[in-house]
Amino acid sequence: ALPIYSFPGFLCGVLMILRCNAVRFFGFDILLLSTYFILFTIVSSCLFQSILVVSSLMFFDKTSALIVLFLVISFITYSMIVQTLQRPKNLEYNNREDIEKATIADFFTNVDSVKYFGKEKNAKQKYENTAKDSSNALLKSWYYYTWLDVGQTAIIAIGTFFLMYFPIMNFLDNK
Repeated sequence: ALPIYSFPGFLCGVLMILRCNAVRFFGFDILLLSTYFILFTIVSSCLFQSILVVSSLMFFDKTSALIVLFLVISFITYSMIVQTLQRPKNLEYNNREDIEKATIADFFTNVDSVKYFGKEKNAKQKYENTAKDSSNALLKSWYYYTWLDVGQTAIIAIGTFFLMYFPIMNFLDNK
């Protein structure tokens, strides 16, 4: 048994409490599985990456470390903003695609009725309009990736410029 005062012992205690109160779904403890995922995948990955970033920033001077920190924060913030702006267009595309799939299912279900009443051209035109709406919605969603790519490239270029500029100026000033 692990001592209660150690961190792994504390985590085991937390997991045991969660396991006792877990929701069962098809024989699996959903809360336990999600806790394992969060604990051993997300937390451990973030902890390991934080250790690597902090240890690599120790080799920079203060201005370079601040530039790298600002570069990382602005890159992540810009990416999140563009993806948040893209979300409504992506939802619109999903809705258009659902309508297109429903139209196809309707045509295949009623293929005999369409042929009997001679409405093949009407059904074809209706599907073409639905498919065109779906593809236009997809293109509107994809346009955001252009802005995402341009912005991320600009952020990295500006950050790299300043990351090289300040050490060169310090070197030229004999610091």
